[in-house]
Amino acid sequence: MEKFKELQSIWNQQVISQPKLDTEEIVEKSFQKIKEQKAKHFWTIGILSSLIFVLIFFYQLIYNDEITGKIKGLELMILVIIIRIILEIVSAILFKKIDFTTSFKKHTDQLVSYFKFRKTLHFIFTPIIYLLYIVGFYLFLPLLKANLSHSFYLYVFFSGVGFLTFFSFLLFKIIRRDLTDLKFLQNAGKGLNN
Repeated sequence: MEKFKELQSIWNQQVISQPKLDTEEIVEKSFQKIKEQKAKHFWTIGILSSLIFVLIFFYQLIYNDEITGKIKGLELMILVIIIRIILEIVSAILFKKIDFTTSFKKHTDQLVSYFKFRKTLHFIFTPIIYLLYIVGFYLFLPLLKANLSHSFYLYVFFSGVGFLTFFSFLLFKIIRRDLTDLKFLQNAGKGLNN
């Protein structure tokens, strides 16, 4: 009987584990992420579009028949930013197609699929676009150096390097957040399968 009392005492001392998140919390967090994702698409497209306008302004400002072959770097920069905007629009369209009225399981599966697309975008397309933008900037520098005052050239050079550094930091934060969201959704999906 003593053994039973010992076992009973040990049993009573167990901590009852509670699930970390209940369904309502997951749904609430999901809707919060939806709002954040929509805002992220809006801001990314807006910032990249602003950059396009600045680059096109420079293009029109310096374009003439004598230097047509020398502005390939600027054209490359404009092209890769346009491609990145198109990819972001595709991402926004895919996000908009997610049916938030389906069952929680289907909704989670659709979000996982969306974030896997974002992961592909971040790890395949974005590095290529980023490198091509740097190549374009590098190819454009000699033309700027030849046609701008030394101080303005240095301003453009350092602001360009600053932009690329800031963009790298921002890109890292976005990728980390998307991967965290993907991991969260995959774990939520696993919990539903059990």
